[in-house]
Amino acid sequence: MLNLVVIGDSIAKGYGSTDYKTDSFGAVLGEKLSADVENLGIVGLDTTGLLQKLDTEKFQDAIGDADVICLSIGSNDLLKPFLSIFAQTLGVDGEEKELFSKIQDNLSASAKKNPLNTASVLSTAMKKMTNNKQLDKACEDFPQQFNEIIQKIYEINPDALIYANNIYNPYYGVAYEYGGISIFNISQLCEPYIQKLNSCFNSSDKYTVVDMYSIFRQSGYTHVNSGSLENMSQINLDPHPNNDGYQMMADYIYTKLDSTPPILKSAEYQPGEESCSGKIKLSFSENVRLVKGGQLVISSAENKDNFVYKIEENKWVEAVEDETAVLNLELDDFVAADNNKTDKLISGNDYILTAVEASIKDKGNNHLEEKQLLKFTVEKEGAELIETNTVSVKNPQNNSVYVITAAAIVILVAFIIILIKIKKVKSIDIIRKQ
Repeated sequence: MLNLVVIGDSIAKGYGSTDYKTDSFGAVLGEKLSADVENLGIVGLDTTGLLQKLDTEKFQDAIGDADVICLSIGSNDLLKPFLSIFAQTLGVDGEEKELFSKIQDNLSASAKKNPLNTASVLSTAMKKMTNNKQLDKACEDFPQQFNEIIQKIYEINPDALIYANNIYNPYYGVAYEYGGISIFNISQLCEPYIQKLNSCFNSSDKYTVVDMYSIFRQSGYTHVNSGSLENMSQINLDPHPNNDGYQMMADYIYTKLDSTPPILKSAEYQPGEESCSGKIKLSFSENVRLVKGGQLVISSAENKDNFVYKIEENKWVEAVEDETAVLNLELDDFVAADNNKTDKLISGNDYILTAVEASIKDKGNNHLEEKQLLKFTVEKEGAELIETNTVSVKNPQNNSVYVITAAAIVILVAFIIILIKIKKVKSIDIIRKQ
């Protein structure tokens, strides 16, 4: 089964959802991929903290076993100084974890008692945090630490797929007014700092950028918990996604993943010059990798004797001709199991080749399940390809998929026609001021 590891901050954790175990983007993505999910998100974690965590055994073990890694980090590098400056402006004291709720409680109580004074305080905060040296310094420090994080993860597991979420503006379109005058345009305030952080996200051979900034930048409605309420006594600055936001994140990451399994296009057995020797030739539809620790097993038709090929190190089989990757296996490299009755394959006997668990993967870390790949007879040219070997952990398929897909398309077309006829328009519940 595919191993998905989510690391980073409160967004990685799923803070703000109903239940991070089921509603975080990692949990939703894991469900879509039929994957095992390990969530290592930590509320309040910034790049400095994550660099320290990457040196721990817990993080290194999880990353080392991962097929796919989703990284969410950077927001707190801005949020921490942002809250500190805001708290100083309001005269609020408290632990870092308490500041967020204390600031909101302070503003709410102040707005009920003296809205004019609250408007003045927000206006002052706006000025203090515009072109702020402390926030600019956080942006300047981010690139080096982010690149160190990517490098550390890559060194721990160079074969894992790393997907790094860039920073979205949780306050897009949010601007507080008093008496028709803009006093705290938090969307405009955050934008230049977020842009500076996002300039550091550049896909490379080590990781892929997931553009969360773009998918959250949607006029007229929001998938985060913050809101544009004209009543300052109900101010909400919570930057975390809600359930819909986390669902949107998972859906978007899923589109970035390679969910197509490698296909075994053909298989051949060629007898060798010596008795019971020979070569098996497997041709795949794309680049594949033999996974360290995996096994390929040749079993007798009665499953009485097994011969094992142990994969000692990761080995890529590159596609060369006709976009086909060819894997050649020598029978002599298969070692007899301890409980075998014979120590060699027997001439004229039928055998079956099986890939055990995740022994063969493609670049997208899709892999063949433990499936029988082919049947062959020792010292008899040729092999019979077994058709049921192209099952992907990410995208399980069977013959009924095509029927279901066709039916789904027909239903979808009919549904669209109905929508057009009745001209039904979905209402937007939360309107943000632009």
